[in-house]
Amino acid sequence: MIGLRNRWIVASGIVFALSGQVSPNDMTLAERVYVADFIGVVRIPSVHPTPNAGKSEEQREGWFLQTADAEVVETIKGISVPSHIMIHFDTGHPQDSMNVIYSPKGEYFVFLSFELGGGYSTCVKGQYAIRDATISGWQGSAGPVALDAARDAITKLLPRKRDA
Repeated sequence: MIGLRNRWIVASGIVFALSGQVSPNDMTLAERVYVADFIGVVRIPSVHPTPNAGKSEEQREGWFLQTADAEVVETIKGISVPSHIMIHFDTGHPQDSMNVIYSPKGEYFVFLSFELGGGYSTCVKGQYAIRDATISGWQGSAGPVALDAARDAITKLLPRKRDA
């Protein structure tokens, strides 16, 4: 599994380098909005281990060790997103900046992508815990940012709906 993960990182780095784009960790907000299948607010009632939990990386059948049951509170970007979704998370590498953890009873502002087997996973720089209608870490900010400000920044980047 580590070998596959490392090959993906190297291959994606080569693709980005050849295309003249920045690395996934340095994606602009516009690029992050473009690649996300769902952007919105979710509430996590519970989290559960996957069948991979407790197995060595060589024995795992997938990347993730946990899943979160998520209630969709608000959809900013997404087509036909159901009211409840499953988010796959936790690669088992807490030191990896791309690893995210969801906590039961948490509320998050998220950028998610579809997973082939169903459900979603979190995009790079795609999870922000919500506290008192603010999020931390938004676009490199030193302090909390109002959720409304983040929502407005994303809305400005989405294609405008045309009147029928």
